[in-house]
Amino acid sequence: MLVGPFVHTWYEWLARNLPGTTTKQVMKRVLLDQFLFNPAFMALRLTFLWSLESVGGGGSGTTLLENPSSLVLQLVGMFPRIMPPTWALWIPALFINFSYLPLKYQLLYTNMVSLVWNVIFSYAEAKRGKPMQEVDEIIVPGPA
Repeated sequence: MLVGPFVHTWYEWLARNLPGTTTKQVMKRVLLDQFLFNPAFMALRLTFLWSLESVGGGGSGTTLLENPSSLVLQLVGMFPRIMPPTWALWIPALFINFSYLPLKYQLLYTNMVSLVWNVIFSYAEAKRGKPMQEVDEIIVPGPA
C-alpha cells in the first residue's frame, strides 16, 4: 500500500522533468532512481521491516527505532552489501522500463520485477544471522 503511491508519483515526476526515451534521458532517470530515490526508499523499507520484526517478537526486544545510532550503523553496514545486487537487477530493468513502456504501465512492470527482487531479498534477510559470506552467496551466487 505504501510502495505504489510513492513509486507512481516518482515515475510521474521523472517523466515530467526528464521527458523522452533517448538513451541520455533514460539513463538520467535510471541514475536518479538508483542513486537518489532507491537508497532513501531502501532505508525506509529496512527501518520498517526491522521495526515489524521487533514488534512481532522476531527481534531482540529492543527496537532499532529506540536506538537511532544503532539503526544508522545497521543501515550503513547493510548498504555496501545490498546495493550492488540491487543495481545488478534494477539498472537493466529500469532501462527497459523507461525506454519501452508507456508511463501507465511502468508501475505494473516495476511491480513484477519487484516480486522477483522481494523473494531474493526476503530470503537473504532471513539468513541475516549467518556469516556475511553465506548471505553474499545467497544474494549473488558465486561461480559453480
